[in-house]
Amino acid sequence: MFWLYLLTTTAYGNDVLVPDLRAEDATSRVGAEIVYASMVEALADRDISFLDADDLRRFLGPQGEGCAERDSCPGDIWPDINGDIAVLGTVTMVGEDVSVALDFHRRGISGPIEFFQADFPANQAGYFAVDAALIVEDLLKMSDQDLAAMGLVAAGASAAALAVDSEPAPLVEPEPPAEEFGPVEVEPDPVPESAPPPVQSEPVSAMTNDATPRSMSEEEERRHMGLPDSLYQKMKRSGLSREEFAAQERFQAKTFFVEFAPGLVFGDVQRRYMAIAQVVGGSPEAYYERDQFLPGTAFSLTAGGGYAPTWWLELGLSIGIEFPKKDFVSGYEQYANLGEDWNSGHHCPEHCDLIAFKPATALTFVIEPRVRIILVPNGLTKPYFVYGWATRFYDGYDTPDFENVAYPNRSGAQTFGPIAGTGARFDVTPEASAYIEMAYTHHLGTTSFEGGNNAIQVRPKSEDGLGGLITVRAGFVSRF
Repeated sequence: MFWLYLLTTTAYGNDVLVPDLRAEDATSRVGAEIVYASMVEALADRDISFLDADDLRRFLGPQGEGCAERDSCPGDIWPDINGDIAVLGTVTMVGEDVSVALDFHRRGISGPIEFFQADFPANQAGYFAVDAALIVEDLLKMSDQDLAAMGLVAAGASAAALAVDSEPAPLVEPEPPAEEFGPVEVEPDPVPESAPPPVQSEPVSAMTNDATPRSMSEEEERRHMGLPDSLYQKMKRSGLSREEFAAQERFQAKTFFVEFAPGLVFGDVQRRYMAIAQVVGGSPEAYYERDQFLPGTAFSLTAGGGYAPTWWLELGLSIGIEFPKKDFVSGYEQYANLGEDWNSGHHCPEHCDLIAFKPATALTFVIEPRVRIILVPNGLTKPYFVYGWATRFYDGYDTPDFENVAYPNRSGAQTFGPIAGTGARFDVTPEASAYIEMAYTHHLGTTSFEGGNNAIQVRPKSEDGLGGLITVRAGFVSRF
């Protein structure tokens, strides 16, 4: 039982409980889902430990559902789960406009200790969620004494209001005529020195017309947008909203993207396979083989996607196909008697043959994890450097045979190596971009094979590759 208790309490460890938000009506359910998803994301972005609605249902069962709709919640779940703050809320959605009211509760204090309400368009729920996460962060930093004081003040105010409502109205004596007794001076009731100052009920944040949370400091807002300091100061001077400024400056950060690019490949992409048979007495006895990559050109098609966590960095993965050429050269050296003919040099050209078949189109599969380092944050044209790793998989050979000689088939091949290059991106709109880039891939490992050197006396002339290849691509990018 001790181990079960230890496992359970460990799983329940958290700072904040975030039950489902209550939708005011059926139409508001969509708004509640939008706001809730934004709040969960904002809490995660600020590294605040929390249990969401699914966690509460898993740990508490039916008691973890409908917390925002029960007057007894979160008081009835505190004994069964760990946590310091609980956030309950109600959402009303009319058209594209959302109204949210949040209550922030603290373990051990009856009633909410803070309240936050805002109205905003549904597409700006992220800003509201950031404000809510900032409130949670501030409440978590406050001492127990401060939170208890806030709870006592709230409880005292509620009790006073109930007492006023429950007392019978006092009888009102008619006022004496003013001319008989003169003007009546009313002195204010003295305030005891020990009474605490009244608590000002002021929302922690409010949404401005351009959806910029006023509670967010300039540095927090700058980091939230991912802007460098110079661009942030320019935005403040412009008077534009975040979205308007980002669109005007063509600023891109914290976006996912997909891209498609045709291109050309130059370098060691053409594959050549040679097979020469040693024929003795009319039957093949051995083979000389050479498989290597030689300079050539290929057309390519590449698709990929990735994420830009900030304006200067893009992380992506590209997958593509290339269409290089591959050719096959076959031949034979024929001997009536291997010992005598080999020693006497009786072989070519009378008893030898070499046939080069017409090159065919091959198929190459390419995988490239890559990183782009963007050099400027704004403007239409953004130059960049690109780095990565390329792995290419080439198809094999199904070799043609002679009547008396069956040449060995050749399996597929693979090349790999690092990528380095440069390019430029053109941000035409916030959602659409184009780019052109050139990159060099250096081949590591062995890119050629040679075997059976003792099978023939006259080997074909040796050819060397370049040791790498260059890709040139022009592509299109869609961002979201």
